[in-house]
Formats: sequence, C-alpha cells, structure tokens
Amino acid sequence: MRQLARLIEVQMKEIIRDPGVILWGIGFPILMAWGLGQAFSSKPINIRSIAVVEKFDSNHILMNYVLKHAQESSSAEDQIRKFEKTFETRAFGKNKINFYITSQEHATLLLKRGITILVAHEDTHGIRYEFDPRNQEAQITYFIARSLIENNLKGHGQEEDKVQPVNVPGTRYVDFFVPGLVGMGIMMSCMWGVSYSLIERRSKKLLRRLLATPMKRSYYLFSQIFTRMIMGLIEASLLISFSLYYFHIQISGSYLDLLTVYLAGNWAFSGLSILSASRTTSIDIGTGIINAITTPMMVVSGVFFSYHNFPDWAQPIIKYLPLTLLIDTLRRVMLEGPELVVVAKELLILGLFGTLCFLFGLKIFKWY
Repeated sequence: MRQLARLIEVQMKEIIRDPGVILWGIGFPILMAWGLGQAFSSKPINIRSIAVVEKFDSNHILMNYVLKHAQESSSAEDQIRKFEKTFETRAFGKNKINFYITSQEHATLLLKRGITILVAHEDTHGIRYEFDPRNQEAQITYFIARSLIENNLKGHGQEEDKVQPVNVPGTRYVDFFVPGLVGMGIMMSCMWGVSYSLIERRSKKLLRRLLATPMKRSYYLFSQIFTRMIMGLIEASLLISFSLYYFHIQISGSYLDLLTVYLAGNWAFSGLSILSASRTTSIDIGTGIINAITTPMMVVSGVFFSYHNFPDWAQPIIKYLPLTLLIDTLRRVMLEGPELVVVAKELLILGLFGTLCFLFGLKIFKWY
C-alpha cells in the first residue's frame, strides 16, 4: 500500500507541475460548462422565428396582427421584412418571435437554411402552418404562434387553423442536420486525425527520428493532410449515401460542387490542425487545445440547430467561424443547388484561412 501511495503521489506531482494540464484539463471544462449554462440553462428569453407568406389583402388577419403588434427590425434582408415581438406568458415563459414577412419562395429558403422552423399562410379558410412535425422546437413555436393570434380570429368567420407537414425537399430537420454532421465530421477528422497524431508522435519521440532523413518537413505534413483527406472523403461519402438511402434526402447541387466544398473545408481544418499541433509536446495539453477549438464551434456553428438562435451581436462573429462557413456552404449546395460562383466568397475564405494556418504552422513546427 505504501508503494501504491508513493506512485500515486509521483503521478499527481507530474500533473500539477504542468500548468497546461491544469488549464486545459480543469479550467477549460469549467469555462465551457459556464458558457453553455449561460447560453441554454439560464436563457433569459427564447428566440423563435416564423416566416409569414405575404399577401396584399386588407383582410389578412395574420399580416395585420404582425404589423400592429410587432416592431420592425432594420436587419432584414432584401425582399424580406423582419418584425420582432417580445412577450411573456405563464405557459411559455419569456419569448421573442421574429416574423419574417416574405414570399413563398423566400419562406422556403429560410426553412432550408434553418433561419425559421415554421411557415404561416393565410387564405379564405383560415391560417395554415407548415413545419416538420418531428421537430420539437417547431411544435412549440406553432403552439406559441397560435396562442398569440387565436383571439384575432374570433368574429371573422374564419375556420380553424390547419397544420400541414412540410413537403418541400430540403425543409425537414434531417435535411438541415445531415450537412451539419458532414461539416462536423470534416473538422473532427482533421483535428483528431492530423493534430492529435502529430502531438502523440512528438511526445513518444517518434518525430525526432525523422530529422536523420533527407525528407522535407512540408512533405511529411502534406502526407498527413492528404491521407486524412482521403479517409475523410470516404467517411463523408458513406454518411451522405446512407442519408440518401435511409432518410431520402435530395442533393440539389452537383456532386462536383459538393466535392469542391469538401476539399475547401478539409484544407481549412487541415491547416488549423497543423498550426495547433506545431509545437505541443504534451498529449494532455494537445487534447485541451483540440477541444478548445472544436467544442465551441460544434455548439455555435449550426451543427444541431441554427446559429440564428444566438443573440444578434454574436451572429456576425459566429457567421465567419470556419465550421460555420463550411456548414452554411454545404447546406446551400446540398439543399438549394446554387452555381459554385454564388458561394465563391465562402470557398475563398476557407482556402485562405487554411493556407495561412498551414504556412504559419510550418514555420514554427518542431520535431521535438
């Protein structure tokens, strides 16, 4: 028992003497728990978004309700008017609803991009709500929207509102989710496949032996990147193929465009992985660095839910994170099928980001 106690004491001292272990192993998880708790558990207000199909009719009760009770926002895009309404009820707590008044075509685009999760129409038979019935947030938003306007329907001879499941390809939650999974897989494949591999080999003194060879440092790093790129392409192809077969998702863009987006995203995270693993010798510190890069982006970049749920001041920052750029571009190519020139800006940013990270990581890279 005395020997066991002494060995435990030695191991504990080795950990405590390395400040990086304390920071990434203890401090960072506490900070992440605090940040996520602030974002979700202690949320002072729930933000929900509804697309309202615009009709130029004086008897349009839903339109009149929005114009009368909500405040217009200046952050609306072209051909889309945005109105905000904040309210509090005993059943649903404090909520802010963003009403996007637009055409049917733009309402569908808002659904595909995850900006809204519900579309409201109005005709002579009443109000129709379109949403994915398997999306729990969409169901709650439907009940909130109905409770807000049901009093305005009384006395107007309207029939009861109707729920209509979305039937447009690309508007289901699973259509939104699969591109997010593909983007997250690219990030994880690069950061753990390349970055962690380099850190582990450096810690085991394996990289040091390569100094005796005539091999260029850049060649070795490129071999790591290209190997992981091939493996990641197989993983992404299997995931997309499974989604096509099982979930019946539809790829609106060409597969060549999808491959181009994959290569741009893979290069961006490959460069970042080289930079993050360029000097670290401790596996514990390296794991902390990788988690510090991947975990926040996995939460805020729109993998599981739209980043438009975050406060307005944070969205311009989140929008230009590498994972957000990758996932947004993947969703547009997969669900909307635009020409590649439409997403050229995002591809250029990803390529430039990966190149700068790679060059700087190559400059400061050390074998031991």
